[in-house]
Amino acid sequence: YLSLPNGFGYTMTDMMLDSKGRIATVGRSETFDDDYIWTVIRYNENGELDSTFANGGVLTETLGGLSIPSVVLEQSDGKLLVLGKGAVNDNPALRIIRYTPDGARDTGYGVNGEITIECPTTSFSAPIATMQSDDKPLLTTRCQSSITSVWRLTTTGALDTTFSEDGMVQITQENP
Repeated sequence: YLSLPNGFGYTMTDMMLDSKGRIATVGRSETFDDDYIWTVIRYNENGELDSTFANGGVLTETLGGLSIPSVVLEQSDGKLLVLGKGAVNDNPALRIIRYTPDGARDTGYGVNGEITIECPTTSFSAPIATMQSDDKPLLTTRCQSSITSVWRLTTTGALDTTFSEDGMVQITQENP
């Protein structure tokens, strides 16, 4: 059994096999103060915790509020991108955090290893993402009831201006 610190009720939201055959999972646990804790757990191929990752295979971060990780992706250098819903200045936001292969925040990515993309509404869907072969992630989420946005980021976390001139495409659903 695995006992997670500082919370209760772990919910896994995504998992992947990395290039070395290890299993990376993301999810959240909840504190007694109703904050969610982002949790990344990495296992070896044999199912044991990977002691070379974070704190004995378990990485936890309290980001405040109802931040919920949704997706984990691996870049070709073994770095992990974790994407999820969160808030910035009380506004809904897509949060992307990059971790080094040993589980530390990659401070060369965005600001202190994190980028945020604010959404102009209080209701948005969990992100969906994929990694291109050039290590540029494609992300999508619905930020308004009728607008879905797709972003492509560079490997340093900036919007990729070679994608739709500003790094973002918006898809609007018209009502009949």
